[in-house]
Order: sequence, then C-alpha cells, then structure tokens
Amino acid sequence: MKRALTAACDDAECESAFEHVSFETVSHALSGQDEYSVILSCRDESGRMLQKKHSYRYLDRKHTEILFLRNDVTEETRQERARSEELQTALLEARHANDMKTEFLSNASHDMRTPLNAIIGYTELARTSSDDNAIQDYLGKISQASSLLRSLINDTLDLSKIETGMITLKPAPVNHHELLAKIVAAV
Repeated sequence: MKRALTAACDDAECESAFEHVSFETVSHALSGQDEYSVILSCRDESGRMLQKKHSYRYLDRKHTEILFLRNDVTEETRQERARSEELQTALLEARHANDMKTEFLSNASHDMRTPLNAIIGYTELARTSSDDNAIQDYLGKISQASSLLRSLINDTLDLSKIETGMITLKPAPVNHHELLAKIVAAV
C-alpha cells in the first residue's frame, strides 16, 4: 500500500495518506464498524489529480482477511463540491436577502411614522383652529400624508408579492413636484 501511495501521491501528502490506510488504522476502524472508507487524492500517469475511494471490510467472519476496493470518485467529488458551493452561495444570498428585508422593514416602519405623525399633528391643528383657510390647508396636508402613508403600506405589502414573483415591476412616470410636495407636507 505504501508503494502504491508513494507512486501516486505527492511526498507531502503521502505520509498523511498512509496514516489513513495503514493496517493499524484499518483494523482499528473495522473493529467498530462493518466497513471503513477514506477518499484520497492521487495523480494518474498524466499527472491529473484524481479522487480515489479506498474501502475496506472483512472478507470472512473470523476477521482474518480484509477485502480492499478502490474506486475513482473524482467526478462525484467534483459534483459534490459544486453542489456544496452552490448551497453556500444560496445560503449567503438568503442571509443577505434576510438582512436587506430586516433593514427595509426597519426603515419602512420609521418612514410610516412620519406621515402618521403628520396626520395626527395636522388633525389636532385643524381641530383647534377657527380659521377656515388654515383648516382647509391642514386637511389638504392630512390628505397628502394619508396618501403617502397608504403608498408606503402598499409598498411594504407588495414586498412579499415581489419575493414570490407574483408581481411584476414596471417603470412608470412620476410627477416629482407632486411627490416632493407630499414628502414636504408629511415632514
């Protein structure tokens, strides 16, 4: 086994690999389980790196002979690494999306308080005012703040639809003067 590993492995890897397949390691592992397997990296004749699965099990009930099998698992190992990397990427994306959602909800709740405070404040001012022009102005600002609040709530509710793909975003023209007037009124 040592000769086979020396021919196929780099010097640095050879000693470590041999520890995994030495008779002592294999016999100790088989004392507690039916089969012992280890995957080792080695090179073929052309120098290409391969992954070989070494499997050991007793051939008889008296445990006097050990069956050794070696399979090339290079492709399976490559596919498993690719799946692992895909899962890792998906996990990172999911964590990022969750962080972004948390930040969005935090900002949205803050942004909703602003027009709500405007509605409450202008309502109180309208109640206590005796000037009809001022009351009309307050009611107009309440209407603008209410519209802004409804828009923020709808955007927040649409977030779940966007995540599930149930909504399609479409660019649309916006009257920026109107939008700024609503924001200023709320602030």
